[in-house]
Amino acid sequence: MKRVELYAKVRRAVLVEGKSRREAAAFYGIHRNTVTKMLQYAEPPGYRRAASAFQRSWVRSRRSSTVSLPRTGLRRASSAIPASACSSACGMNTVTLAA
Repeated sequence: MKRVELYAKVRRAVLVEGKSRREAAAFYGIHRNTVTKMLQYAEPPGYRRAASAFQRSWVRSRRSSTVSLPRTGLRRASSAIPASACSSACGMNTVTLAA
């Protein structure tokens, strides 16, 4: 990202001193399109990551639903509850890890 000082120098060269965009681009070693974008903003715009349509719909659906998801996790082989007792009580398959 370009620094604020460069923005100020480019804007001054084009807007005050009357240099062309092409001259300013060549002088500062940047692309002409970058000069055009620098003239649109007084200082560099911050980075904002836009959410995709999928992310927005997923968040909306999660906010509206009251169903809680089951809390699942991996149990260690050295846990106090045997894996067979847990899987029969919970009705789910569990994964055991070797310690």
